Amino acid sequence: MFTGYSKTGQSVQYADTALMISNRLKISDSSTMLAGYAKSGQSVQYSDTALMLSNRLKISDSATMLAGYAKSGQSVKYSDTTLMLSNRLKISDTSLMLSNRLKISDSSLMLANRIKTSDTATMLTGYAKTGQSMKYLDTASMLANRLKISDTALMLGVKAPLLSPALTGIPSAPTALAGTNNTQIATTAFVTGAVAAATPAGTSLTGTTLASNILNSSLTSLGTLTEVTVTGDVNSGGTINATAGLNASAATTSKGIGYTSNGSTVTQLTNKSTAVTINAFSGKITMNGARLNGGSDVTFVVNNSVVKANDVPFVSIASGASTGRYVVQVDGVTDGTFTLTLYNYSGGNLSESIVLNFVIFKGN
Repeated sequence: MFTGYSKTGQSVQYADTALMISNRLKISDSSTMLAGYAKSGQSVQYSDTALMLSNRLKISDSATMLAGYAKSGQSVKYSDTTLMLSNRLKISDTSLMLSNRLKISDSSLMLANRIKTSDTATMLTGYAKTGQSMKYLDTASMLANRLKISDTALMLGVKAPLLSPALTGIPSAPTALAGTNNTQIATTAFVTGAVAAATPAGTSLTGTTLASNILNSSLTSLGTLTEVTVTGDVNSGGTINATAGLNASAATTSKGIGYTSNGSTVTQLTNKSTAVTINAFSGKITMNGARLNGGSDVTFVVNNSVVKANDVPFVSIASGASTGRYVVQVDGVTDGTFTLTLYNYSGGNLSESIVLNFVIFKGN
C-alpha cells in the first residue's frame, strides 16, 4: 500500500521536496482565489450574495462528491486504499524518470579525456611566453635537428647532375609509347619494339643499306628484300634466296662469296675408286695414292647428305698432283651423291695422293 512513500526515519531529499511543493498552493494563488470574496468589515449586498452563491457548492452537490468517500466512523477497505494509491507516484517511477538523466559519475567520465589546465602547461613547455625573449641556447636546441646547408651539399654530392649525368649500374627509365618521337629517353624495350614494328614478317625493304656484320639473329623473317646493300659480311643460319642475282665485288670484300663454315675433310681408303662420305657443302677430299696409268681414268662416288639432284657440285685440284697431268670433273648428281672422274692424260703412270677441293652450289 505504501510503496513509493518514505519510511519512518528516512530523510526526504531536496529534489523530492522541490517536486512535492511544485504543485502546492502558493500565497499568490490565495489572492487570486479570494478575489471575488468580501473583505473583513465590508458589507455584502444581496445581489452579491446571489452572485457569490450561484457557482458555490450545494448540499446536494456535497452528497454527490462524497459518494465515494468513507463516512465518519466508517472503516476504509483495502481495495479502496489500493484504488486511491493506484495513480500516485512510486519510488520505481522516480528511478525510471531519473534513469536517463546525467549522473555525477557521468560528468567525471566526460571530463576524463578533456585538456586540463595542468596539461596546457605541460604542452606549452619549451615555448616562449608572451613578452618573453628567446635565448640563443633555445634557438640552438631548436635547430639542432634541422637540415643544414652543409647537409644539403653532402646529400647532393652523390646525385647525378642534370647536365651530362654520368650514370652507373643499370639505370632505368619509363618506356615511351610506340611511335613516340621526341627528346625523351628511349629504353631498350622501346627500341626493341620499334625495330619489330619497323621490320615485321613479310616486310619488303627497297634500296636499304644494312650495317656491317648483320647476323641472322638480328633480322628474323624479313620477307622480301629488294636492292639491299650490305657493307660487310652477312652471316645467315637460314636460307638466302636471291631472285635477281647475288652479287659481290672482289674489290670491296676480303672474303668474296662462299662458305665460311660447314666445311669438312675426308681421306679415300683402299684405292682411287673407293667411295668416300663427306656430308658438307664444301670440303677437301684426299685421294688414295694408288697408281693411275697414263692415258686412263678412275671414277668414284662421293656420298653427301646435303647435295640434291638439282645442285651443282664444283671440284678442282688443290694439291698433291704433278702440274699439267690430270683433269677432274663431275659426272653425275643425285639426291645424296655426286660422282667424280679423274683422268691421267700424261704419257706415264702416276702414283700421287691428289687433294681435291669441292663446293656445292644449290640449284632450283
